[in-house]
Amino acid sequence: MNSVKLDKRADSEGTVYLPRHLYRDGIKNVWFSNKNMMCRPAVSEDEETVYLSDDLWRALSVPHLMRIQATVIGEALYFLPIIGLLTTGYTSGSLYPFGQRTDEYQRLITFVKKNSGCAFILTPDHFDWENETVNGIFYHNGKWVEKLAPFPQVVYDRIPNRKDERLTKVQEVKNKLQYKYGIPWFNPGFFDKAEIFEALKHHPISAQYLPQTYELNLENLRKALDLYPSVYVKPKKASHGIGIKLFSKEGKKIRCLAYHQGEPIEKTYHHVLELLSAEFRHYSPNQYLIQQGVTLPEYNGRPYDFRVHTNKDGTGKWQLSAVAAKTAGANNMTTHVLYGGDVKTLGEIYGRKKALSVLSQIKDACIALSEIIDQEIDGLIGELGFDVAVDREDRLWLFEANAKPGRIIFTKPAIRKQARFVDKYWFDYCTYLAELGIRKPQWYLSLV
Repeated sequence: MNSVKLDKRADSEGTVYLPRHLYRDGIKNVWFSNKNMMCRPAVSEDEETVYLSDDLWRALSVPHLMRIQATVIGEALYFLPIIGLLTTGYTSGSLYPFGQRTDEYQRLITFVKKNSGCAFILTPDHFDWENETVNGIFYHNGKWVEKLAPFPQVVYDRIPNRKDERLTKVQEVKNKLQYKYGIPWFNPGFFDKAEIFEALKHHPISAQYLPQTYELNLENLRKALDLYPSVYVKPKKASHGIGIKLFSKEGKKIRCLAYHQGEPIEKTYHHVLELLSAEFRHYSPNQYLIQQGVTLPEYNGRPYDFRVHTNKDGTGKWQLSAVAAKTAGANNMTTHVLYGGDVKTLGEIYGRKKALSVLSQIKDACIALSEIIDQEIDGLIGELGFDVAVDREDRLWLFEANAKPGRIIFTKPAIRKQARFVDKYWFDYCTYLAELGIRKPQWYLSLV
């Protein structure tokens, strides 16, 4: 593929002007995602730029001048990658049209531009199915603007929560783009913790990393508290540490630590039935899991574990892209940054020699876990987040696998540089999917 500038000129019709290294006499069609037009090729004296005649530019719904990759396959010229980030919660005209997610989207779109690609935001309300176009939301020339664009070649699912994921309009877009147009769609949904742990516990490689996990009920909670010094109770369908409770036995009493509006709340109960009735009276217990508590090692007196990010690369293979240590905030039961946790590098925690050994252990485990989850879960998965720990006996534990890993942790100065690996693998995987869709148009339909 060749990185080129894409521009337009108004002195002809139906013509594509190509640098000599890209020119082919037999080119008959030009494609910009799902839009294509017949054309005739001509040689451009500009060795960096492909020019489209003005009529082709409009017919292909090219949103603006850009740098993008170009390739000739058979008798057709293609441009790629054209990436759509699908989300909800858009406020037109705002400086922060996607709220707290705005900076993340801006950074991704800017990264794609710098690497010769086209990326924009989609919402379910911006599709014109009759004309097969979208009103894409672009970050262009320092501001957010809406522009006419074709459908993307690949969709990166950034629906922010489970409630929006269930919306009829979101499901309609998902079904049409996948099943009617065969557009690759990756990271298509949130994980159910119970389903993930059920899949992993039956595989001999992943089973070794799992703390004992139970469905929440009276018998199982009694059993877990008899077996372990402490247990966590987690919602099956939540993330970012929301809804987690920590139970531990203190003599004949049971201590409960939870959060309310970000503040820790501690309570004491005399027996398990009292605890269960009080803590879950407004919720169905079958919405929760019990998980064996693991005694974490400490850094400066505070427990720590790790956030790990894995990505597929430009060949569709899993790679480790980032690792950060998370230390718990003062008097907090979790290491989540939202609850006052701090972020450190492995080198700060261990020193260089030990850090390299732990990194290798984490890499081997999380690549294996990524491959197993990829096999067990329907749909394309391009990135995963893991919460893991290495205990004092050097055993690795998996606490959670995330289908839509947050990137807020990469804003922390200690590990900010690792974000570029996450972004690079992500972009390369998008390009891989876009090219696969061009070379084998039916491949994705065979998956779904």
